[in-house]
Amino acid sequence: MIIIKHKIQRLFWPSSIPVYGRDKNPINAPQQVGMNPLAIYGVSKLASEKLIMYYHYKYNIDIHSLRLPGVLSSDLVGGGTTDYAIEMVQAAKNRIPYTCFLAPQTELPMVYIDDVIMAMQKLMEADFSTHQRTHSYNIMGFRLTPRKLEDQLKKMGFPVVVNYNIDYRQQIAESWPQTIDDQLAKKDWGWTPKFDLKRSVKRMLS
Repeated sequence: MIIIKHKIQRLFWPSSIPVYGRDKNPINAPQQVGMNPLAIYGVSKLASEKLIMYYHYKYNIDIHSLRLPGVLSSDLVGGGTTDYAIEMVQAAKNRIPYTCFLAPQTELPMVYIDDVIMAMQKLMEADFSTHQRTHSYNIMGFRLTPRKLEDQLKKMGFPVVVNYNIDYRQQIAESWPQTIDDQLAKKDWGWTPKFDLKRSVKRMLS
């Protein structure tokens, strides 16, 4: 095992909201709940959450994890279910029409990349000597639908033309929670997102 071989003592591991699965609390999904992911991505992330618990208790390795929602930035990774948001902003910036692969009212939790970086740093520096931590903390910034993003862009002077052509990613999105409960992260190590939708879009357009 690489972790043991190289004597790694501290590690950060990113998890993601697909761990929940379709039937688990679509609104304000709790930090701890039985999970039944339906896609291989969610299955692999849930397995990873279990593995970091094992390494922590078995080998006393200091492993921390965030359970991330959709992550927004100015850079397009490509192909992801929440990437419509980045694609739509880029289309608006370039004054070209955009065809969205999710239905206009599909709501998912999002967070801006700068807040993710801040959260990673705060989590890794947090003092857990006085209370028990969890192994993968929920965080989110705001709720977003394609229609809400379209409206925000128009308010900011970018009248993007959005067409909707739903594909297989709609089913994936519907298996994820619409919002997640991140109160434990706020309580344990002071998670406070700085980017709302307007500020995120402004940064993405710059």
